[in-house]
Amino acid sequence: MKSLLTFLAVLSLPAFALAATIHVPADQPTIQEGINAASDNDTILVADGHYYERLNLLTKSILISSEILLDGDTSHIANTIIDADTNVLGASDTGSVIYAWNSDDRTNEAQIRGFVLQHGVGGAEGCVKAWLCDLTFSHCVIANNSGVALLRSAVNLAFDSCTISACPLGFDADSWIVQSSCEFTGCKLDSIPFYAPRVDIRFIGSTVLRSPIAISGFSHFVAKGSHISDCSIGVIDECWLEVDNSEIYDTDIDFWNGDISIVSSVLDGALTLHGTTRTTVAGSTLNGQLRCGYFSSHYLDFTNSIVISTDSSLTTCDSKTTVVLKADCSDFVFADPNWWDACECCVFDTSNVFSLDPLFCDTSANDFTLSSLSPCLPEHNGCSVLIGALGVGCEGVLCGDVTGNQIVDIDDIVYMICWVFHTGCAQPANLGQADVNCDAKYNLLDIVYLVNYVFAGGAVPCAECPL
Repeated sequence: MKSLLTFLAVLSLPAFALAATIHVPADQPTIQEGINAASDNDTILVADGHYYERLNLLTKSILISSEILLDGDTSHIANTIIDADTNVLGASDTGSVIYAWNSDDRTNEAQIRGFVLQHGVGGAEGCVKAWLCDLTFSHCVIANNSGVALLRSAVNLAFDSCTISACPLGFDADSWIVQSSCEFTGCKLDSIPFYAPRVDIRFIGSTVLRSPIAISGFSHFVAKGSHISDCSIGVIDECWLEVDNSEIYDTDIDFWNGDISIVSSVLDGALTLHGTTRTTVAGSTLNGQLRCGYFSSHYLDFTNSIVISTDSSLTTCDSKTTVVLKADCSDFVFADPNWWDACECCVFDTSNVFSLDPLFCDTSANDFTLSSLSPCLPEHNGCSVLIGALGVGCEGVLCGDVTGNQIVDIDDIVYMICWVFHTGCAQPANLGQADVNCDAKYNLLDIVYLVNYVFAGGAVPCAECPL
C-alpha cells in the first residue's frame, strides 16, 4: 500500500519537479548534444568555455544556462561563449547562433541565460532565427552577429539584462505576422536597426543608443524608465507610441496616424505628426521642434509641460488641416512669439499657459533640469505645480540673491536698498548677485527690477549672473 501511495505521489508532481539537469561537457560533450538528450522542462547547465556551435532548440521547452544559474556570478557570461563562426564550423543552411523553427502547432518556451552569443550570419537570419516559439534571453551579451533576427508568426521574444550590439534586429514583413512582441528589460542596445511591422517593441529600464527604429501596422512602441539617445524613430499606420518616465535625447520622431502618450519624460528632438493623430503630454519637457503636418487632423493635449520649438509655427494651414490644442499649466516657446495668432486652422483651449524661458540648466549637455529662478517651478507659476519633467538641478549664483540664502525675496530688496544707498550694509559677498538687470552696474535700476520681479511677476533677474 505504501509503495502504491508513493507511486501516485510521484505521478502527481508537476512536470518541472521531474525535470533533469544535463551538464555540459560532463554529461554531454556539446550543448547541442545536451539539447538532443533533453526533454521539456529540463535544464542544460554549461560550464565555462568557448563552444563553437549553432544551436537548434528542436521545439523543446528548456532552459540553457551558463553557471550563472548556480552562483549568480556574472563573470560566467564572458567566460561562456557560443560561437557560430563559419571559419570554424563551415557553411550551413542556417548561420544562426540560435535556431528555433517549429513546424507544428505547438509553441515551445525556451530560455537562454548567461552567455556571449556571437558570429551568427545570414541575410534573413543571424543571431536568432525563430518561428512559433517564445524565447527569453537573460544576462546575455549578443554581439558581432552580421545578420538579422528573423522572427515570424506568434513569436514572443524577451531580453532581460542583456547587452546587444552589432546585430541588426529585423522582423519579416509578411502580412501574416500578428500578436508578436519584443521586450527589452534592463538592457543596453547600441547600433541596432529595428524594422518591425505589426510587432510590439517595448523598452523597460533600458538604454538604446545610435539605433534607427521603424515600426508600422497597428504596433505598440513603449519606452518606460528608459534612456534613448542619438536615434531616429519612425512610426506609421495606426500605431501607439507610449513614453513614460524616460529620457530621449538627440532623437527625431516621425509619427503617422495613431496615438501618442508622453508622461514624465524628456524629448529632445523633432516631433513631427502626420495624418490623424492624438497626442497627450503630461508633466514632460519637449525641446526641439513640434510640427503638425498639413492635409491632416491633430488633437493635442498638454498638461504641466514645457514645449520649446525652433519652428515659427505649429503647422501650415490648408483646407484639409485642423489642429486642436488643449493646454493647461504649460510653457510654450516658439521661434515666432506670435505663432498663436498665425495659425488660422488651429483651435485653442488653454488656461494658465505662458511663454517664458524655462531657464534650463544646460541644454548643450542634455541637462533639462531647471534653474532656481525658473518660471516653471511651483513657487514661480500660477498653478503652483512643477511644469516640465525635471525640477531644480543647478544652483550656482542666483542674481538678486544678495543675502546668499538661495532665495530671491523681499529680504534681498531691503539689503539692496541698504547697500546701494550706503546705509550700513556691506557689499554682497558675490558682487555679481547685485547686477539684477545684467548691465554691469549696481544702482537704483537693479532695485526697481528686483521689486518688479518679487511683487509684480516681472522678468527674472539676469539669467547669466556675472561672477
